[in-house]
Amino acid sequence: MNIVTLLNKSKVLLQRGSVCHVSKAELNTRRKTLRTRFCLEPRRRISAIFDNPNATSALRDGPDYTFRDNRPTPYGIMQYKRICQSIEHTAAIIRCNKEIDLALQLEKRQAEELQAEVKSILDKKLKPKGGKVEANRKKR
Repeated sequence: MNIVTLLNKSKVLLQRGSVCHVSKAELNTRRKTLRTRFCLEPRRRISAIFDNPNATSALRDGPDYTFRDNRPTPYGIMQYKRICQSIEHTAAIIRCNKEIDLALQLEKRQAEELQAEVKSILDKKLKPKGGKVEANRKKR
């Protein structure tokens, strides 16, 4: 027995005023969960339709036919289009990764240059103290 029939029976029993094991609050929560469950589930699962066979690559990417003399089967139109698209996507991903690596190297080099510049400025302005004091202590 599924949830929908249980809900309908419980609703009928509540309307008649007979004793039922399901309270109105529980019935409302069951309705809400049932409604959200059906909204979130895919349409194919609700209506018991089989999953899309083209969603898996086993049927989609294989050849439609084979030659008896074992010649290679030519690509189908959509299969060739998918192959070209995947090559384009791969090239774009590689290009973007190279740009990201270049940007990271540039940022690292700029940070090192800034740190070296700050260090050189501080070395010019600040001079170490106590050089004479240390020399006097060594003499004693």
